[in-house]
Amino acid sequence: MEAADLETRLLTLIQDNGCLREERRGQDESPKEASPSDHFSADLIFREDTGFELWLGSLDDALCLDSLRDLGFGALLNCALEECERECAAHRGAALGRRRAHARGRSAMDGVGDGASSLDRDLIWEMALFESEWYTKWLRRDIAFL
Repeated sequence: MEAADLETRLLTLIQDNGCLREERRGQDESPKEASPSDHFSADLIFREDTGFELWLGSLDDALCLDSLRDLGFGALLNCALEECERECAAHRGAALGRRRAHARGRSAMDGVGDGASSLDRDLIWEMALFESEWYTKWLRRDIAFL
């Protein structure tokens, strides 16, 4: 199969499942329980017996590091790289001032070293780099980023 055929099939798969995703979300009015990974809402749209899975998600999903790690992601394909970089750049501008730390002593160190689970959502958005090395560091496994 030629690369152009594969690209066409992938784009069709993403478009079809994206429409279904929006329809399902419009019908789902059940309240969700709050959890640290609550904002992860990507949809599994394709699975092979080999273990390969294709998920369709948003910028929020791409930066939900705990869920990406827990679900065992090994690669990410970003089809909207410029938009994601632009959105995160807006968060970096807000971080130019000095952050306030209210915790002192030992309590200030609680959770340090736990990786992504110790970072809040805004901090992840400020630090995000859409590249293999950044994801590898925060997910603590080799990640391919395309």
